Amino acid sequence: MIRFAFTLDREIDKALVSTGNLKLLADVEGRFEIFIHDQCLFSDEYFPLLEFGIGLKNWLSGVRSRDPANFSFVTMSFAEGPILEFVRTAEGQWKIFSLWQKFQCDREFAERTLTDSAEKFLRELETVLERRYALRLDNFVRMQLPKERRDDGGQTGKRH
Repeated sequence: MIRFAFTLDREIDKALVSTGNLKLLADVEGRFEIFIHDQCLFSDEYFPLLEFGIGLKNWLSGVRSRDPANFSFVTMSFAEGPILEFVRTAEGQWKIFSLWQKFQCDREFAERTLTDSAEKFLRELETVLERRYALRLDNFVRMQLPKERRDDGGQTGKRH
């Protein structure tokens, strides 16, 4: 079992919200954790949740359209490589890696297990974004980010 957990309780500048400023990608941050069978694989207190949500939503769109590229989350705030990766194995399973992982996770997951967990996280994130900040994730997904940001948003297809 994979579980994504987050807490989003930081204040952000209301002017950024009203204008849809891309600075929100960095400012909407909070605690983010990934649990594998109740063991914490990944935890970050200041994780860019909006930026991650955009990348994750784009990756899921590819998976649903039968283009299951690897997910490599590279953030504007950490330039040393992908913070988090979902890598497809030759057998069609998925492995989770992070530069900051707390233990070596050799377990492989069915695509459905990973995508169900990702979709549940996105539903919860979208609810909190709407209620707390009056933000809609879809508004940012539809935005045209600079080319290098779109590539880093999840569909690079290769492991770094």
